[in-house]
Amino acid sequence: MPGLLDQFQIFDRPVFRDSQKVLINEKCCIYDNPNRLKNISSEYLHLTGQFYQYFDGNLPEIQSFVKPSGDFGPLPKSEIDNFLTCIHIRRTDFVDGEHHSSDLNFTRSAMNYILEKEKPKNRRMMTVIMGDDPSFEASIFENSWRKGSEIKNTTKYFVSENTPYDDLAYSRYHCDTVLITAPSSTFGWWLGYLSKGNSVYYQDIRSTNDVNYKKGILNPNDFFPTHWKAIKLDGDGKIVVVEPI
Repeated sequence: MPGLLDQFQIFDRPVFRDSQKVLINEKCCIYDNPNRLKNISSEYLHLTGQFYQYFDGNLPEIQSFVKPSGDFGPLPKSEIDNFLTCIHIRRTDFVDGEHHSSDLNFTRSAMNYILEKEKPKNRRMMTVIMGDDPSFEASIFENSWRKGSEIKNTTKYFVSENTPYDDLAYSRYHCDTVLITAPSSTFGWWLGYLSKGNSVYYQDIRSTNDVNYKKGILNPNDFFPTHWKAIKLDGDGKIVVVEPI
C-alpha cells in the first residue's frame, strides 16, 4: 500500500528466540477474536494473520497514510461536477476453474444497476476500470478510453493501466463508489476499503463456485464489511441485493 511502510519501524533481525509464535486466522477470511491472547504470558509474541476488524476503527488514519505518487495522468477526477465509479477486474490467475473471475455479463448488469442507484444530481457519471487484464477491461463497454487514445467529451469509460499502487491511491482520492467483480480478490477488497466514498458493491460469493467459499476458507459475513452491498444476477438475469445470512 503506497505510504503505509512509512508508518512502521522495520528491524532487519531474526525473531526473538524466546518469543511465542501465535497463528491468528488460520483460515485467512474467518474472524479470530484476539481476546484469546490475553492469557498468554510470554514477553514477545510473533503474530501472523490478517483481518480488517482488528483495525477498522482506525480507517480514517489508515486512509491518511495513502499518498498519491502523481496526478494519475489523464484519468478523470472526482470533483463537484464528476461522480466516479471504479470497477475492479481480476482475471489472469483467477481463470483457473477454482476462483471466481470477473465476467462480462455480471459486470455490465451490475454497472447498469449502480448507475441507476447512485445517479447523483447535476454530476457527470464516469467509470474507471482497473485490474490485471486491460484488453478484457476495454471490451466491457464500447468506446472505452485506453492509454494513447484520444479522450473525447463523450468519453465515459476509462481503462487504468497504472500500477497497483497507483490504483489504490486513485481509489482513495477519486472512487465515489466501487464494484468488485471477483469477490475473493484481496486487492479488489482493498480498493473498496480505502475508497473515497466507502460505498462498495460486490458480487455475492455465495452465488459463485469460488473455492474459498466452497471449502469454508472465506466467511462472507466476516470478510466483507457489513455496510457493503452484496449483489447477484437472479434467474431472470436481473441484479438483486443479497441480504447477509
